[in-house]
Amino acid sequence: MEVVATIVEQAVPPESIADAFIEFTPSRATLVVSREDQLLEGKVDLVWGANPQTIIIPANTMIRALEAEVTVEMYVKKFPDRDAYYPIYMAPRSR
Repeated sequence: MEVVATIVEQAVPPESIADAFIEFTPSRATLVVSREDQLLEGKVDLVWGANPQTIIIPANTMIRALEAEVTVEMYVKKFPDRDAYYPIYMAPRSR
C-alpha cells in the first residue's frame, strides 16, 4: 500500500528559509494584489535575523491585506538582485 504525503507534510516551514522574522506595523493599508510593486511603509521591529530596511510586495503577488496601524508577524526573504526584502509569510501578531 502506497502512502501519499499531504501538502502540509511536504511544506517547507517559512522560518527555515527566511532571512528575518519581524513584527511589522504598516503606516497605511495595502492592496491584496497590485499590478506594480508595493513598498511597505511602517515600523519594523526585528525579532531575529537581518534588519530589513526596505520591504516590497512584488507586482501580481496576492497577499493578505494589511490594515494601517495593525501589527502583523512577517517572515521576509531578501531579493537576490536588490537591497530589499519580500514577505514569504504573514499572520496576525500572536503576542
